Amino acid sequence: LPAAAATPMLTGGDRLLRLQEVIALVSISTAAIYRYLGAGMFPSPLQIGPRRVAWRASDINAWFADLRAT
Repeated sequence: LPAAAATPMLTGGDRLLRLQEVIALVSISTAAIYRYLGAGMFPSPLQIGPRRVAWRASDINAWFADLRAT
């Protein structure tokens, strides 16, 4: 997992984040996100359309906080 330099805290609670926003916040690649998802080490996305997913900002913030705590 990447070094946690700064927490990507967002306002708006459960705002939905698209993949590119998640990548920008956590600084890991698409492949790494899906690899961590498969290993149960990253928050699961919500299916928001037939071919679209998004993550809750609160889930990403909690994951990042847990990463920094370890």
